[in-house]
Amino acid sequence: MESADHPSKYLSNDLVIVLRRDSAEAENQRQLTPTQLEIIHSQQWLKILLPKKYSGLELSIPEILRIEEALAWVDGSTGGW
Repeated sequence: MESADHPSKYLSNDLVIVLRRDSAEAENQRQLTPTQLEIIHSQQWLKILLPKKYSGLELSIPEILRIEEALAWVDGSTGGW
């Protein structure tokens, strides 16, 4: 069986720090913080399935799952956006 890379490989340390820093506030507010939303938009994660010809990332299902797993590793609530 092939071993999988750790989720931390798919997110920069800077993103991990900011997302985790805001996780308690997001949990208390029951919604993502403006900073977390800004990261999601700046990384274009809402366009992961959109074709490149429409300015999307056009990622494969395995690539999408790696990003989702990494976000869930950072903060379970962020991983479920």
